[in-house]
Amino acid sequence: TLAELEAELEAVKVDVDAAAARASRRSNAIVFGGLLTLCAQLAMFMRLTYVELSWDVMEPISYFVGVFNAILLYVYFMVNKRDFSFDDWSKRMQKHFWRRNIEKKHIDYAKYAKLMKRLRKHHRR
Repeated sequence: TLAELEAELEAVKVDVDAAAARASRRSNAIVFGGLLTLCAQLAMFMRLTYVELSWDVMEPISYFVGVFNAILLYVYFMVNKRDFSFDDWSKRMQKHFWRRNIEKKHIDYAKYAKLMKRLRKHHRR
């Protein structure tokens, strides 16, 4: 019946939603960590340029760090066959962490998908 189907789905949906929320938090934490890393790099370069050393010393260093960052993005492109964007990177990480959470918690996602499909069919009638 419809009520039994919805109850069975709700039991699995709680776990699936919790896994998605954990994956989203972890992905956002990594993206925020990347932002902090870039900010720290900028602050370090500014300090080294204007306080400790000089532009003559830091210009080639900053150039090589910039080229290294470009190489990292190129490697990302070669591995993933798509241009780098923070949105895409975040979504890929969320999907990866979500799958890991599903496996770790031994959630039967195939059962969940089958229940969702049956419920959609039932609502169409």
